[in-house]
Amino acid sequence: MTTTNLERRVRSNDPDTSWAAAEIAPEQSTQVRDFIVLFLARKPASTDDQIYAAYKASGGRRTPQRVRTARAELSHPKTGLPTVRVAAVIGRTAIGGSCRTWELI
Repeated sequence: MTTTNLERRVRSNDPDTSWAAAEIAPEQSTQVRDFIVLFLARKPASTDDQIYAAYKASGGRRTPQRVRTARAELSHPKTGLPTVRVAAVIGRTAIGGSCRTWELI
């Protein structure tokens, strides 16, 4: 594994949380996206909450925000075509509100 030059990714006056996030290796961030693709292949029309619950149950250690960001990266990639899209099914949050569900393209 190569050592990342964090000074190129984080400013010296950024908070400790930014430095901690910068230390996450690229292969670790792709693991979350890979999990989401495999999960949605088995359970399409899933909410972000359902995706995170399955990720956490599988031993995943990232935060709900990181998992949502990974899903967003799949639905709006910087390069290439999207892998995930909004499904036609409306989901429900834990407190009963309506929310989007996601599926593979």
